[in-house]
Amino acid sequence: MNIFKNTYKINEWIEEQRKRTLDLFLEHEYGVRPFECDNQLKYSIIKQKETETIKIEKVEMKYNNHSMYFYIYLPKKRNLFLKTFVTIVHPLRDKGEELIDDYSCIKDFCPIDEIIKRNFAVVLLSAGTISEDTKNGKHTGIFKEINLTENENSWGVLSSWAWGCSKVLDYLSTRKEFNKDKVAVIGHSRGGKTALLAGAMDERFHLVISNCSGNSGAALSRGNTGETIKDIIANFPYWFCNNYRNYVGNEESLPFDQHQLLGLIAPRYCYISSASEDDWADPNGELLSCRLASQYYNLYDVDGLVLPKKVKEDCSYNKGHIAYHIKTGKHELVLKDWIMYMNYFDKI
Repeated sequence: MNIFKNTYKINEWIEEQRKRTLDLFLEHEYGVRPFECDNQLKYSIIKQKETETIKIEKVEMKYNNHSMYFYIYLPKKRNLFLKTFVTIVHPLRDKGEELIDDYSCIKDFCPIDEIIKRNFAVVLLSAGTISEDTKNGKHTGIFKEINLTENENSWGVLSSWAWGCSKVLDYLSTRKEFNKDKVAVIGHSRGGKTALLAGAMDERFHLVISNCSGNSGAALSRGNTGETIKDIIANFPYWFCNNYRNYVGNEESLPFDQHQLLGLIAPRYCYISSASEDDWADPNGELLSCRLASQYYNLYDVDGLVLPKKVKEDCSYNKGHIAYHIKTGKHELVLKDWIMYMNYFDKI
């Protein structure tokens, strides 16, 4: 038996299955991106500032006539080959504040000073400048610029935000301050859904972090005890492609479930977190999704989620390529989450 030939065939089969699964998610849930998205963007630093400990930059990324923005925070004393968090700031938290002059408005959601002290870099992506989080979202921002006819499988707003994460990574890869092989993408709630999609579609992300992403994020759709696809479509249909409406009250006919989205990140690193008071995001469904996703990591001969018999709150289970914690608290992203994320990022 030629063991090397056999190994090649197994790897080829895994990658073929991965592509088919990703195509299903895009066709039925998140939408297929138009080829026009592959066009090069123009990047420029349009504002800079320094504090005693931090260098800050506001960067414009321009697609034809449309401008999108992200903010970079670098530790002043160490600024080479940094591990970096690309943080999705979704429009509910991005009220148009100039985050270069005063980022205190976001300190609870993203404690930049504490992250910088740990020698990480932070990038805040202003998702609302890519497309609006409104019912007209598919006709704003980057959608308006590309101006294509919308089909049943056309990309939704979450996919445009995930695309923005990849475009930020394109830029970071051109600068020596950032270790392009050690970039994490992180989001909370709808941002957590976006982070998972970004990580599934762009294999350059070393670590994917989803905080309380719930339905259509990390939580399973089948047997969900919190928010359902029906609830999602009633309130945020523009996040997804029109095909997703076919599964309202019809989750059993989905050709996938959300644990397979986590599986698309394998064998890279994934961190999922829940909150004890966040029933709407279905913490049990998120944990079960992690357990089920582990089988895909095992195909690459690495551990997925490694858990004891009893899962305790406020304890990070981070021995495998899937890490997990459930914090005592509500639906939010706070410092104690970040401490566990940073600890994991430090060790991988």
